[in-house]
Amino acid sequence: MSHLHLAVALGGHRTGATAPWADLAAEADSGLLDLVTLDAPADELTAVSAAAHLVATTRSIGLLPAVRAGLSEPGRLAGAVEELDRASGGRAGVLLQVPVPADEQGWVRAVRRRWATRAGGAEGPVVALPGRPGRGLRSLPSSAADLGFVAPRTTVDVHQLVAAARPGGAPRHLLADLVVVLDDDADRARHRAERRAADLPATAPEGARVFAGTPSQLADLALAWRAAGLSGLRLHPAEPLRDLLATTRGLVPELQRRGAFRRSSSEPGLRERLGAEPAERCAA
Repeated sequence: MSHLHLAVALGGHRTGATAPWADLAAEADSGLLDLVTLDAPADELTAVSAAAHLVATTRSIGLLPAVRAGLSEPGRLAGAVEELDRASGGRAGVLLQVPVPADEQGWVRAVRRRWATRAGGAEGPVVALPGRPGRGLRSLPSSAADLGFVAPRTTVDVHQLVAAARPGGAPRHLLADLVVVLDDDADRARHRAERRAADLPATAPEGARVFAGTPSQLADLALAWRAAGLSGLRLHPAEPLRDLLATTRGLVPELQRRGAFRRSSSEPGLRERLGAEPAERCAA
């Protein structure tokens, strides 16, 4: 079985207190995480510009800025992401936030059309879509994307989502959104989660599960959900630096000991790392 994929979400928190993105992205990069998603609380292509500043301070991690469809026309959006992908050596993509679910496929195709025209039919950067509130098929992002995020709360939810995604009902890779509060002592983690219950990360989607426990316990959950059919997790640290460090220096080594996470960054590009081809090509 392939290795688990791990992502981390960076963005503004409701308190406004966040560690610098450069430091967080560098830590995620050193911990061999697959990608970071970047959610800048501003209009148009702010997150793409922020991602561009991280190219020089990271080496292998994928950079997926969140862009809200409709604030910029598809050609301009595609051009900005294409430039980011070129500057990063193939590590970039876009988390496309489309207000109307029925429009997701059209937006993904419009963005890809620009890349195919300019690159002689090449796939272009990775396109990801967030999940939607609801259960089963209603919460799945369009299969037009390479990567999708979902918010299961239990392993039963995971089985239902995976069943609804087959065949071809969702992106090839699905990562579960999970708010994490990590500590070497499970009781301390739970107590901290209780204190922060009203101050969850702004990046977390509605209904996302809050996991409070040890890195080893999170590894158990991650592997159970992978066995149920998910490709991995996108983590939303309750405290950006503290819980990211617990991920890179606690969870990652634990998964490596179990043979479930990579030990080097051998794939130069994000698409190669994910083994992702556009869903329409896979269907063909």
